[in-house]
Amino acid sequence: MSQKNLALAGIVAPIMFVVIVIVLGIIDSDFSFSSDAVGVLGASGADYPLIMNVVGYVVVGLLFIPFALGLHRGINSGDGSRFAPVMLGISGAAWAGMGLFPGNVSNIVTFAHSVMVLLTFGAGSIALLRLAVRFQTDDYWTQYRAPTYAFAFLTIGNTLIPPGGIKQLFMMALYLGWIEGAALLLYRRPAEISARSDTESGETEEVQTGE
Repeated sequence: MSQKNLALAGIVAPIMFVVIVIVLGIIDSDFSFSSDAVGVLGASGADYPLIMNVVGYVVVGLLFIPFALGLHRGINSGDGSRFAPVMLGISGAAWAGMGLFPGNVSNIVTFAHSVMVLLTFGAGSIALLRLAVRFQTDDYWTQYRAPTYAFAFLTIGNTLIPPGGIKQLFMMALYLGWIEGAALLLYRRPAEISARSDTESGETEEVQTGE
């Protein structure tokens, strides 16, 4: 799969989630953007829980995984630690898990949902901090290093705040906003930069083999 296609996964995921939350939140007359947790839209008794859980959580979360792969390849042509992309993929899997374990179904399922929330933003914050370090090794990505640190620390800070309403929406907006920005940069990355990096890596390997 091409770099642009992998980047598209990261571009589409945040937009898809935002649209679903806004539409379902407006349709559900009992939902309050200012006080309710987003998970309420997928909980038992909600108007359209399957849409929220399957599309808003599972599909969106799974889209994080190809994006993480594309991001890894797009930084120094994949020459670097896989730790951050793996953590980003774990974050996406946990995001999908929020849909598999919707809130307010039973005590056990609700607990599992809470664990998925913490894992989503915990692994995501770690991924951002590590990616900020990797960005300094690639001239193209240095422009996103400072914002990545900012998004990471703000996300960590908001994770410590009890979820629900505006606070939770702000935390989700921070994380999804970072993904959207990184995905757009990945999509716009000039092909010649990646090609040049691949060529230089190949030449280095040839020299080492010749020695």
